[in-house]
Amino acid sequence: MQRDTGFQTPFPPLTYFLTAWVAGLMSPVWWPPEWLLPAGWLLLVLFFLSHRLGRRYSKIYLLFILTGILAAWTWGNFYRQLRQPVTLSVSTGEPPHILYFRVHEALKSGSTSKRYYVRILRKDSMPVREKALLYAPDSLIPGRTYLAVTGGGETVPLPRPYHPYAFDFGRYLRLKGISYRIFIKDTGRIHIQKSISFITYYPYIWRERIKGIFQKHLSPENYRVATALLLGDRRELTEDLREAFIDAGVVHILAISGMHIGILLFFLRGLFSPLRIRRKWLYHTLILGILWFYAALTGFSPSVLRAVIMFGFFQLAWEGEREVSSLYILLLAAVVILLIDPLMIRNVGFQLSFAAVASIILFYPLFKRLYYPSSRWGRYVTDLTYVSLAAQVGVVPLVLYYFHRFSFGFLLSNLVVIPLLTVVLGLGFTAIALILLHIPAGWLLDILDPVLGWMLLLIQKVSEWQFGVFKEVWFNGYFAWSWLLVSVFLYRVWKDGFKKTSPAAWVALAAALLLIHYGYLQRTYRQSLVLTQYRGHPVLLLHRGTRLTVYADTAVSPGLATQYRQKAGVLHIRYRKFPRFFRYDSLRFRLFSENAVIPGDTFRSDILLLNRSPKIHLDILLNRSRPTTVVSTGYNSRFLQKHWQNTLRRRRIPYRRLKEEGYLEW
Repeated sequence: MQRDTGFQTPFPPLTYFLTAWVAGLMSPVWWPPEWLLPAGWLLLVLFFLSHRLGRRYSKIYLLFILTGILAAWTWGNFYRQLRQPVTLSVSTGEPPHILYFRVHEALKSGSTSKRYYVRILRKDSMPVREKALLYAPDSLIPGRTYLAVTGGGETVPLPRPYHPYAFDFGRYLRLKGISYRIFIKDTGRIHIQKSISFITYYPYIWRERIKGIFQKHLSPENYRVATALLLGDRRELTEDLREAFIDAGVVHILAISGMHIGILLFFLRGLFSPLRIRRKWLYHTLILGILWFYAALTGFSPSVLRAVIMFGFFQLAWEGEREVSSLYILLLAAVVILLIDPLMIRNVGFQLSFAAVASIILFYPLFKRLYYPSSRWGRYVTDLTYVSLAAQVGVVPLVLYYFHRFSFGFLLSNLVVIPLLTVVLGLGFTAIALILLHIPAGWLLDILDPVLGWMLLLIQKVSEWQFGVFKEVWFNGYFAWSWLLVSVFLYRVWKDGFKKTSPAAWVALAAALLLIHYGYLQRTYRQSLVLTQYRGHPVLLLHRGTRLTVYADTAVSPGLATQYRQKAGVLHIRYRKFPRFFRYDSLRFRLFSENAVIPGDTFRSDILLLNRSPKIHLDILLNRSRPTTVVSTGYNSRFLQKHWQNTLRRRRIPYRRLKEEGYLEW
């Protein structure tokens, strides 16, 4: 009799280790180092308890999963300690400093200054290990090293959001490893140094040369799209163009990813096919070298890195005549990228790219079971449709969670746009190669221009078709995780049949339903009071379930209502005048503005709000109100704020500044 081996799986054990490693980095647990030891012990205890299962394979796979999670947490904490910055001074009273920095990336310029990601190399004579966002009036070149004379007041901390659902620009920068913003307003205070970074400098020079020739031969709108599609430079795209691509459901083609690298690899394999038999080492070297050169030319974005690493592994597997799981190679590419930078797991582009490819790998074969025609053109249309549908299974929850919008136009757009995109990429890659080889490419760009125009016209027509476009969709993190669990359940049911579905799949479905229920409870019963400010005026936001009341003396940002509708599920918003006295549960708030008068009798106020430099005697106010916290809101003079801070420190009363903290929540 054959021995029961227990749990069976179509994937090798290392696949489970890699999956657990990626999932472990997605968990926020790896951030606090003090949680690492107890979490590790808990996972080991769970493993030894699995001995009760009595199945050899189940213990092996559980060991790989737990080891992967522990390895991810350990590496995450080690990376966090490794990246601890040597903090720059932000004091306004310090004398000027000499900063040596290297420009890493040029960003979209603002109305008054240009923006750059820079790496600080040295402050005076002290080595510094830190990134910053630099605002400068001068044009700087990525890869070059510069010297700048800065005062303490020009180096400021990252901004904070002004309410819980606002876009946290400071967090976005921290995920990129950026710790400070540096403002240099005067020209001529930045000087070029001799040192350069070859990996960044020369690709930037080549990219600018290509863009210059593109600009001569393409119409302005086509030029903006071409630089995004072929060079990964989306700074030139207008907001209208972005909206058109989003509403048409083809915004993914603006990010250079697997489709672009796959088409490039297809051309390279055909071009160098004569070397495949006699000079195999040269064949592999040329193909992989050109792929990495193109990745450098486009700025090493997460989607490009993922695609180049993945197709590089595929190239070696194909030539070695080995059948390797596509999911295994995808996970291996993810691990390589996350070994270099674990913070990349929080990058939206990274998540979208890997979710789309993983979903295609898993669901495309299942869709082919439904119907697959015998004719060539029928298979072509069916493949495009199935690939688009499979990608959307993984991408939709992330799109709804991050962007709160979705369009069903992706089916029509992909059927029409992808064939044109293949032609555009083929012509564009050839033109880039000719330009880099100093061969005239104007005639090729003259052919590319009308093809780009046709593709853009189709995208704009589909984007104007508003049926099936959903905007301001409320979708929280619980729904995103439940979508993933439901997808796992449907995958197992579809693959194994309803009667043979494993208990684990049913557990996933039950967990998804619980998450959906909890997400709706969060929306229905959530209650909070937020104190913030807008253009110097205090604002109170009273949030109760699906209702939001805004207390303000001036018009607030129009984006506030949109963000509360999208992220908190608010349905009803009303506006009220900011009260001088406000009560929330057991807390009592009182506002003292510029012409305020202290009441003659003793009164009780837990939170005192000081706005627009009120002419009051703070000691008398504190004696009569006995507050637990004093908050500085709006415009208050620095002299008064310093006086208030000293007085409150002496009385041991907390002093909060909205300008520094962004908002306060109760």
